[in-house]
Amino acid sequence: RRTFWDKLILLLERRENLNNIPLKGLISFLGGLTITIGFFDYMPAVAGIIVLSVTDSMGTLYGKYMGRVKVAWNSDKHLEGPIVGGFLSTMLCYSFLPLFPALAASYCGAFIDTLKIKILGIEIDDNLLIPVVAAGVVELLV
Repeated sequence: RRTFWDKLILLLERRENLNNIPLKGLISFLGGLTITIGFFDYMPAVAGIIVLSVTDSMGTLYGKYMGRVKVAWNSDKHLEGPIVGGFLSTMLCYSFLPLFPALAASYCGAFIDTLKIKILGIEIDDNLLIPVVAAGVVELLV
């Protein structure tokens, strides 16, 4: 008999991670937040957290269920997902940042979400990179 937590993990976790590293998404999400909070000032860190939370989740959901056009460099992603995720993230970040930094941070994060980045043959989870890149963009522009 499966518990609530088992069902939740099966629902949220990618199939390939269930056997290798269960909760990999959550671990890398928390890692990305920790790095961002540790290295950046308050406003850029908050922007990075918002970009990760909104762009990654909404972009994935929208792209998966409504997406029609595949991204040329990553056949697992749809173009519509990062566009919608970036837009929603921009609107939230614009509530406390000027428009251009909010837009740049959101769409840089959305772009990172479409990449498969490997360093020394090890794939780097986008949850580690999105908030750091987004916060870095805000830090540079504000």
